[in-house]
Amino acid sequence: MQATIGGDVHFAHGSGVSTINAIVRGADLVLLAQTARGYSAHLMVKSEYRGLEDLRGAKIGVPQYGSTADLYLREGLKKWKLEPDKDVAILQAGGTTETFAALVSRRIDGAVLTTELALRAQKGGFKDLFYFQNLDLKEVGSLLSAKRSFVFANEDTTLRFLQAFVEAIYLYKTNKDLSLRVLTKYTRNDDLEVLSAVRADYINGMDPIPYPRDEDLRGSLDRLLKEVVKTGTRSVDIRTQDFVETRYLKKLEQSGFIKRIYK
Repeated sequence: MQATIGGDVHFAHGSGVSTINAIVRGADLVLLAQTARGYSAHLMVKSEYRGLEDLRGAKIGVPQYGSTADLYLREGLKKWKLEPDKDVAILQAGGTTETFAALVSRRIDGAVLTTELALRAQKGGFKDLFYFQNLDLKEVGSLLSAKRSFVFANEDTTLRFLQAFVEAIYLYKTNKDLSLRVLTKYTRNDDLEVLSAVRADYINGMDPIPYPRDEDLRGSLDRLLKEVVKTGTRSVDIRTQDFVETRYLKKLEQSGFIKRIYK
C-alpha cells in the first residue's frame, strides 16, 4: 500500500484488509478487481492440541498486527469464546516465513499460515486445527487497486492492464501445467503436491470477471469504520461506491473479450 500510494508502483494486488484500511484512513485509492473472498489460511498447531478448546493459554503467531491473519485469528477466537490477548497470546513474527519458522522451531504453539506453508507444517508433524474460509466472515480477500489519480489520467493503460489481468486469471484457472510452472518459479518450491493445493485454493475465489463483491466490501468497510469511530481517530463518511471503479471491467465484458477467451 505504501508503494502504491507513493507512486512507486501503479497497480497493487494484495490484502483486502490492508487496502480497505488504507482507504478508510484517507488513501486516495480505487478498487478495480477482487480475486478472493474470505481468507484461505489455516490455524496450524502442535500435534498435542486436540481441539479449539485447547487454545486457552497458547501463543499463536501472525505475520503482523493489523494483517488479514491477525484479523481472522481475532475474529475466530471471539467465535470460539476466547478473548484475544488475554486467553490466547497473539505474537507478531514479522512476515509469513518468519511465522512459519517460529512454529517449526516451537517458539510458538500455533500459527496462521497460508496453504503452502500449512501443508509444509503438516508434513512436519503439526496439526491443521482450523481452515479460516469456514469462519463465514463477510470480508474481502485479495484486491487489485491503484491510485485514483493514476487511473483517471491513464485510462488506456488501466484498461490494457485489466485485460492482461483477466487473461491471466483465465490461464491460471484453465492451464494447470502453465500455472504450476509459474508457481514453481516464483515460490521457489518444486513440491507439485503443495503447489497443486495452493492453485486449487486460489481458483475457488477467482471469477472470470473479477468484479469487487459489494457484500464483502461492505463487511470489511463496516468493521473498519466501527474501529475508527471507537478509537475516535477521525470522523468518516464513506460508502463502497466512493472507491470502487468497475467501468474498465465492464468495457472488457461488453467488448466480448472475456467471452471469447473462455469459449
